[in-house]
This record gives sequence, structure tokens and C-alpha cells, in this order.
Amino acid sequence: MFFALTRGIRSLWQGIDPVAPGTLFAYKPRSSEAAGLMACLGGFLFALVFEDGALGPRSEMPKLKTKSGAKKRFKITASGKVKAGVAGKRHRLISHNAKYIRTHRGTKVMSDSDAKAIKSWLPYG
Repeated sequence: MFFALTRGIRSLWQGIDPVAPGTLFAYKPRSSEAAGLMACLGGFLFALVFEDGALGPRSEMPKLKTKSGAKKRFKITASGKVKAGVAGKRHRLISHNAKYIRTHRGTKVMSDSDAKAIKSWLPYG
């Protein structure tokens, strides 16, 4: 009996795609088994609602995606500047002098022109 009822609801659901949420519908059974079950339940009414319970369309914008390469390479400081690791410290360090290795240790603050582009890749900081 339950299968007949769900099959009828599924076919009804396919026919009401363009209808706005919040509209109230009455289900008309298509089989005698579903009609018998609905007589026990006392009818079947339903309304279309969104997952969060809202009857109307949501007004907020969709989430922005962060560039996965940027989130691995850059951090935003508390003052809003962009911090990145210094290049030139992965390999071939024997050929560089001690001052080069020492000055390229740690991180650096990116220039303002580069920071503007990087901040667009990191919409949530």
C-alpha cells in the first residue's frame, strides 16, 4: 500500500515543477490501495517549501569559491596585508651565498598591486 502512495506522489511531483513554493496541493489517489490508505489518514495535503523552511525564494547570494592554490600559498595578516613564503629556498642552496640564504628565510609581505589580485582569489580571507 505504501509503495502505491509514494509512486502516485512521485508522478504528481514531476508535474508541479514550475509552481512556486508555498502553494498548497491536495493529492488525488490513483489506485484503490492508495485511496484506502488515505481514507485511514484522513486525506493528504502538502505544501512546497525550501529545505530551510522558507516559503519564498532566498535572497542571499551563493558562496564564492576560494582558489585552492592561493589558500595554500598566501595568508592575510591582521592588518589586511598579504603574506607569502619567499622564493628560492627549496634547492640549489649550495650555489647561493650565506647572505642570500639568510635574507630569503621566512616570509615576505606582497606588494599592493600583487595583493589586490591575491585578495580576489581569497574572498573570505
